[in-house]
Amino acid sequence: MTKSQKIAKIISEVFNGFLTMILSMIIPIIFSNLNLQSKIIYSIIYALIPLVSYFTVKRYFKISDHDITDRKERPPFFITLTALFGIMHVFIQAENIEMLTNTSLALFASTGVLTLITFFWKISGHMTFSTLLLQQSIMLLNHHIL
Repeated sequence: MTKSQKIAKIISEVFNGFLTMILSMIIPIIFSNLNLQSKIIYSIIYALIPLVSYFTVKRYFKISDHDITDRKERPPFFITLTALFGIMHVFIQAENIEMLTNTSLALFASTGVLTLITFFWKISGHMTFSTLLLQQSIMLLNHHIL
């Protein structure tokens, strides 16, 4: 593997779907007006959701690699992920903070659409969640600037 291939691999791993999906929710949580305890609890839960989903699916279904590159292996992971993000949306919505409600709904909806699509085609989770992170960052900046 060449040096540029190694760098590309590192960048790909750092900005994989797991990290960007987590950051799309954790960054707005950090900048919200939640109390510190709630920020920590919600951040930990959102960080654990993809990991719990992955390890649960890995335990009960065959997964050939950590990127779940085989489209047929993806639905159980994304169904679990969508369900957990949906449950968290209910809790976040109860906090009655519009920015967080919108962010959690966007994460839930993005994951739900990705779940539906993955039954028919393999699309990039990297790009889906990178786009969501960018959109959420822009929304956060607008919220704090305006």
